[in-house]
Amino acid sequence: MDAVASHVTRDPRTGNAAGVGYLDRNTRAAREVRGKVVVLCASTLESTRLLMHSADHGLDFNSSGMLGHFLMDHIYRGGAGGVMPELEAKPWVGMPVRPNGMYLPRFRNIDRPHTNGMIRGYGYQGGSSPGFRLGAKGFGAKFKQAVHDESQWSTQFGAWCECLPRYDNYVVLNKDRRDAWGLPTLDINFDWCDNDLTLWRDARVQAAEMLEATGHKNVRMYGNPSVGGFCIHEVGTARMGRDPKKSVLNTWTRTNDVNNVFVTDGAAWASIGCQNPTLTMMAITARTADYIAEEGRKGVWG
Repeated sequence: MDAVASHVTRDPRTGNAAGVGYLDRNTRAAREVRGKVVVLCASTLESTRLLMHSADHGLDFNSSGMLGHFLMDHIYRGGAGGVMPELEAKPWVGMPVRPNGMYLPRFRNIDRPHTNGMIRGYGYQGGSSPGFRLGAKGFGAKFKQAVHDESQWSTQFGAWCECLPRYDNYVVLNKDRRDAWGLPTLDINFDWCDNDLTLWRDARVQAAEMLEATGHKNVRMYGNPSVGGFCIHEVGTARMGRDPKKSVLNTWTRTNDVNNVFVTDGAAWASIGCQNPTLTMMAITARTADYIAEEGRKGVWG
């Protein structure tokens, strides 16, 4: 507790990692915790910042030139909604009496590489519930009755769209702008490409068509493309891969430049998909932990 991680420390005898340097949050005293293996799982951008800052302390993790590049997030905040006048919109009919959240898996480009020039795809998160008219007129019991009488059953589909991994989306260490503990921060350079925006626009149209096909009325498309990072699904910047010249990590999420350092959070991702990333991050971490334990049984870590 009260430890602000700064960088991965170097063992001068072996050239590998010795542990992690950190600052006491209250006293700002520099300290170090040591170990045979270092696993970074501090969140996508923070793990990458730690790797970058380690270069000033004797450990370079960027022989490939890929560290910090291929930042991704989900583009979202767009979809469609409509009402179902045939359904009774009463509080005892829908939420919160029963759960009815919906997820519609990706269907674009499953059986083909592209559609109308766009590649990859998107999924929908949505729900259906009584949409109470809180602007109804009245007071007390009359207001409550008016809210119910004027309510309509509504359905919403929101799209989470895949973002292509691009070298031009990247972060760099800013040593001139430091945080509250004097550590360098990250400058972020990020934008959506044409394919990302095309997916987002297509997802809105398809959502509206599905609602209309299922009998919804007053269907409307809504939203504006989210700003990168707003979905807080950022991944990439320390991508794993088979070719050390094109990646920062190997297929076990071990850094190519230092044999006893692993990165298991979203920084390791080479592509994002359209699904929420948390469970995959957990699976990657469990897989890496099993690998580290197995290598330890072989005596690899000394």
